[in-house]
Order: sequence, then structure tokens, then C-alpha cells
Amino acid sequence: MKEYSEKIKTYRTIKDIVPNCTDKMNNIFKELKISQRKEIGHSIDLGVEKQRIFLQKLVLIAQKKLDDILKKTPNSILKYQKIIDDLEDIKKLAFGYARWMKIKKVSRIKNNGIKWVYDVTIEPHHTFISNNMILHNTVTISKANVQASLRSETSVLAAANPKFGRFDPYQSIAQQIDLPPTLLNRFDVIFTLRDIPNAENDLRVATHVLNQHKKAGEEALISRDLFRKYIAYAKQRFNPELSDEAVAEIKKFYVELRNMPVSGEATLRPIPISARQLQALIRMSEASAKMRLSETVEPEDSKRAIDIMKYYLMQVGYDYESKTFDIDRGTGGMPASQRNKVFIVRDAIAQLESRIGKMIPIEEIEKELEGKMKKDEIEEAITKLDISGVIFRPRRGYVGRT
Repeated sequence: MKEYSEKIKTYRTIKDIVPNCTDKMNNIFKELKISQRKEIGHSIDLGVEKQRIFLQKLVLIAQKKLDDILKKTPNSILKYQKIIDDLEDIKKLAFGYARWMKIKKVSRIKNNGIKWVYDVTIEPHHTFISNNMILHNTVTISKANVQASLRSETSVLAAANPKFGRFDPYQSIAQQIDLPPTLLNRFDVIFTLRDIPNAENDLRVATHVLNQHKKAGEEALISRDLFRKYIAYAKQRFNPELSDEAVAEIKKFYVELRNMPVSGEATLRPIPISARQLQALIRMSEASAKMRLSETVEPEDSKRAIDIMKYYLMQVGYDYESKTFDIDRGTGGMPASQRNKVFIVRDAIAQLESRIGKMIPIEEIEKELEGKMKKDEIEEAITKLDISGVIFRPRRGYVGRT
């Protein structure tokens, strides 16, 4: 018993159990007349919720059986339409990005008049609650018969270290910071702090630091309390409105950047800026007006916001492959240059499937795309297609379409 309990059995863990799929999976196996003992033995109990890795195995078994049936009797597709739809739904859960964990406890916290800030996360890095907090200014909980919506009226300032200690300008931010794209693209601006030797800047930094040490104990130019009161006063008393001139400035910048000419013959055109950045420009323009204690957002405020946005895009939104701005590169999505490569590999797999069958050797894909893509680019594209559930790896060195 001791030896058995100490064995690593992934299906015994409560983590990453895919919910609400048991009944559908049972029904699919019955309708397709799949023998549980013959296909999977006793390793999976069809009467309990499925852990992801085993659910993937069940889906592939059912899909293979369904394909065989439809190949022999193509006219029976209407008969099996419900199974096809149910299998597609389960496939999205089994091969998708979402992960599930059981909620042990939900607490409702009153935050009226409380000065504390709560980091609403589930360790080590599950931040699904934070997404809603940043996007909608609320934290919504609907688990274990508890429905609650908590207000979170706050601005979020986050700092993160790159994985390898220093930022690489040729890699996207998402590859260097362990944050999901759905959370990363909620931030209005992202700045990379890079330590690049420069005589002029180094002199200014050294002078400032040394002067601060010489003036140890002296009052700052603006006292901390006065500065805090100033910010609080500006936030509480001023709610500036956009002037027609400021609207014209923002509109001109947004439209021109969105429609800037792009060189190359890529399948998909990169998007330099999205509507989310338009909202960011408005917020930053309003913030600039608040700092001036103004009731109106003037052109100088919108120009200041545009300058900040330009600097941000040059730092993290420039795609060196397509040689143009691509907002997906800066906000955690897949840049258009990489997306095009993924689509090329996907189309090549579809063409090879019609010629050589379901099991496609990776070597054949490399031969098909020789001269168009490098070997490591093909492997990276295959990995992305595998993660997204478009293809699967039935065995080493082979891929197949789901």
C-alpha cells in the first residue's frame, strides 16, 4: 500500500480536472459502441471527471472511431451530427489553453475605507481573476454556489523582471515575461528598462545620485505629503472633457498609424495599433489634463499622450521581421510575421494529408517547405499548432490534423 500511494499517478490529482464533460463523453462512447476495456483498459473510470491528459486520449479514440464510421457510411453524417458537435466542444476544452482548479474557499471582503491593496491571484501564476479586475474594474466570483462582484477601482502599476535578466529587443515581451497575453495586453503602456552604456546619460545619472547623497536629510523640492495631496486633489476634483482639437489630434494619429503602408507579401497584414491603444491615448490625455488641474483636455495633452505611445511602440511594438509596427508583438499576442508562418505550415500539412494520409512525417513537411522556411521556424510553427489543438502528435516524428 505504501509503495502504491507513493507512485506518481497524474490521474489521482485534483488539479486540471476538465469540468462538465463526463456525461457527454460517456454518451459518445456508447453511441459509437467503443469498448472501454479494449481501448483503455481500467486506467480511466468513465464515471468520474476527466483530467486533461486522459480526456485528450478519450477524444482521440472517439474521433478515430467517428472518422472510420463516416468513411464507410458518408451518408450517416446527419445521424452523428450531435456527437460531432459534442466532440468539437470537448476537444476545445481538452486541447485548449484554459486550466481548472477546485476552489477551496471564497471570502467576501468589504473594502469601504480600507487602504490595503490585495493581490488577487492563485499561486504560482494563475491570474484569471486579475484579468477581470484590470479590464472591468470588478472581481466577479461565481464558484461553489457563491455569486459575488467586488469593486476594484484602482490603477495598476506592475513591474516584472525578464527571464534572462536583461531585455532582448529582438524578442517579444510575452516571450520574456511570464504573464498571459490576456493580462499583458490590458496595460495602457509597457516600458522596457535597458541598461545601455551612454556617456551623456551615465553622467546625468551619476550626478543625480551623488547630489542626493550630498543633500542627505534635506527636504525634497516638493514634500511627499504635498505631492500626495496634489495627486488626490487632482483625481477627486477634476474630470476633464476632450476638446475638439484634442479629439482631432488623437484621431489623426490613430487613423494614419493604422493605415500606414506595409512592405512585403504576407498573408496577414500586421496591425500597428488597435482600439485598445485608442482608449489608452484618451486615458493618458485625460491624466495629463488632470495634472494641470484643467477641466478640458487640450491639444498639448493629447500630443503628450501620443509621444508616450510612440516611444512605447518603438520599444516593444516594432517587429524586426516585417520591419513595421505590430501591436501583437508588444501586448503578448502572436506577431503577424509568425502567424503567417504558422498558417503556411498548417496549409502544407493539409496538402500533404490529401497525398500521403493522416500520419504525416515532419520530414515531409520540411521537404515541402524547403527554401520557404527554416527548420527551426517549421518546428516552432508545429509546436504552436499543437498547443492550439489544430494538430496532434500521434507519435515521435509525425503529426496529424485533429
